Amino acid sequence: MRRFTNANNSLYHIEDKLRSFRSFELVIKDFVVLHHGPRFRTICLDIANKNPVREVWEALLGKETGFTPHITIAKMLSLEDFNKVWSHLQYLSYSNYFRCHQLTVLKRSPYRWDPLMEISLAN
Repeated sequence: MRRFTNANNSLYHIEDKLRSFRSFELVIKDFVVLHHGPRFRTICLDIANKNPVREVWEALLGKETGFTPHITIAKMLSLEDFNKVWSHLQYLSYSNYFRCHQLTVLKRSPYRWDPLMEISLAN
């Protein structure tokens, strides 16, 4: 078992909650765009079966968060950059699936996200 500082004690709580979830299959189908006001866009892979991810999210943060499960590809692009990228992606079809056996908790570093811990789900 890992040891955390007092600032990270909430990770114990998260780990306990996540260990109660069974592994699940994720189905990825095509791209979606999230709009952040009139000037920014995020390109994502859409999760077709959102319920398993939503259930994990709601167990951790509550049902009133307005969370839409997705996998971010390019975040907060300016309209100029978005239009360049989207012109190449918008007509592509993408489909894949995988079994989610664990979740990785990330910690923000100055220029990236670093893995902090991995939590295995029940089989």
